[in-house]
Amino acid sequence: MQSWKQEDIRPFAEWGVSFHIRFAELPDISPYFGIDQFDSKQQRNQFFVVRKVLFEDQQHFTEPLAQRLVELGQALYPMVRLGLGFVDGDNEVDPKDALKLSLNHIALVNFFGPAYVAKYGRDFLPSLPGYKTELLPDGGVFHQLSPTFVAPSEAEANTMRQAVIAYCACHGRYVNCWAPLVVPSLTPIPAPQNTTTDE
Repeated sequence: MQSWKQEDIRPFAEWGVSFHIRFAELPDISPYFGIDQFDSKQQRNQFFVVRKVLFEDQQHFTEPLAQRLVELGQALYPMVRLGLGFVDGDNEVDPKDALKLSLNHIALVNFFGPAYVAKYGRDFLPSLPGYKTELLPDGGVFHQLSPTFVAPSEAEANTMRQAVIAYCACHGRYVNCWAPLVVPSLTPIPAPQNTTTDE
């Protein structure tokens, strides 16, 4: 990270790093994390931890990997003067969102730094629908949409997504949300409503 910080990538950011990571118990899986530092004085940085799509024979690793990525995000948070952080699937948030303190996407796990809380109010972000929301020691907010990355059913995934989208819309904020994941080999498929015959 120290060597990457020497690279001048302004005006986009003061510096940015992105690395593939491996966990000892998941040696064949290689997600990545990154940090973009836009403004160290105003806490308008972004970090992201993203689980890339797994091959079909690796999909059973989705949940253990996701839980490790949440732990990694929680470990990174105190080290970064954060504006916005998230743990998600393949849906990256535009880095300019953190620079502008924009709120366009709700990920599976979200870290909103103190600057976000100041902009959107102390009631709005802590009240986002979901599995868990916590105030962080620096004044930021941790939000986890569901207890698992993989949805127990497609219907429950849609219910969670719509709840957070509707909540934001009621407060004049229009967001998208693709979490939790619907993984064909792991998310149960609902039984057909009507029985069919060969005829």
